[in-house]
Amino acid sequence: MTVDLQNASTPPRFMAKDYRYANAPIVEALIELRCQLPPETTLDVLGQLADDDPTYPTAEPRVEFTAQIEGSSAGIAGRQLGHLFRRSDGLRAIQAVLDRFIYSWLPPYETWEPFVAEAEEWWLKYRQLARPQHINRVGVRFINKIEIPAPQVEISDYLRTNVQLSPVLPQELEGFFMQTAILLTEYSSKCQIVSTVVPPSGPDRTALILDIDVWKDVDLPVPSDQLDEVINSSLSELRAAKNFVFEASITDATRMVIN
Repeated sequence: MTVDLQNASTPPRFMAKDYRYANAPIVEALIELRCQLPPETTLDVLGQLADDDPTYPTAEPRVEFTAQIEGSSAGIAGRQLGHLFRRSDGLRAIQAVLDRFIYSWLPPYETWEPFVAEAEEWWLKYRQLARPQHINRVGVRFINKIEIPAPQVEISDYLRTNVQLSPVLPQELEGFFMQTAILLTEYSSKCQIVSTVVPPSGPDRTALILDIDVWKDVDLPVPSDQLDEVINSSLSELRAAKNFVFEASITDATRMVIN
């Protein structure tokens, strides 16, 4: 079956399937739940998240940096928003923040089911500790690093979603960074796509990043009889949306590289 992805007005249904690639390019998979916490949930409280799990030995500060300009003076200020817990083997990471919970799975990525199961286990610990009052966003993000065995490539040969230069400009790129946001009406969600070039793992190679962040804005009070059901169904739909965006953004040349 041939599908004209360039002119497709709605997502081809086959693209929502769980395609398995022999060399899946996923370098980080994340599940995010944004929420409103009560005033009594402090940074000290969130720092207790992994106290009973020795595989997460330490907590690092999760800091947000902002530029500050006062008169003729300028600088950068940091503010701690939460804690970052890394598993001792480096394969998992948890962010317990004052407005969100993030669970990360680093390579090697296996399958969706154990990823969600682990995230749910830690989300329940976060929920019990932080006592969120509302859930306002459910998100899924997959960062892909596609390594091509060539020192120089035509990006459009590998990514359908890419930077297009004016034909009157030189076409030899020294580098690129693209960020775009789209509405995925079919999945009742929003998506941000980031793509860039990063250093490859070895010589005579090119590495492309395809970062897909898909989310739903929700309004779920806690506690709620429908809370778990809505979160689970949202994650399943976001996974399908992520798969659609990934398949729509790559070419057959990329599939040959990762298969």
